[in-house]
Amino acid sequence: GCMEILERSSSGIIVADTRGVVIGVNDAVLDIVKYDREDLMEKNVSKLVPDPLAGLHQKFIESYVATGNARIIGRGRDSLVVDSNDQHVHCFLQISEIRQAGVLYFVAQIDT
Repeated sequence: GCMEILERSSSGIIVADTRGVVIGVNDAVLDIVKYDREDLMEKNVSKLVPDPLAGLHQKFIESYVATGNARIIGRGRDSLVVDSNDQHVHCFLQISEIRQAGVLYFVAQIDT
């Protein structure tokens, strides 16, 4: 199914719900951020976002869900993710949305 496709991607993939809670990750993203799967699953994705954006991340999600006004969704950009050692990792980040059975999810694709 879908997770098999994500697992085969050479890009790091994170799927989160509209609360920012991680519901899926592939092995490639685990290699990038040096976390174990259980350290990310059911946790807020903001743990991978560097300060000061980490503190604002949930507000960005809530604003998008409420207004549909996309600031980064659909646009790739150079960015940073925070790994398990609190180091910043340079990456190219693309965020898209998917709807499954009427439910909105966010998919982050991370390439280093």
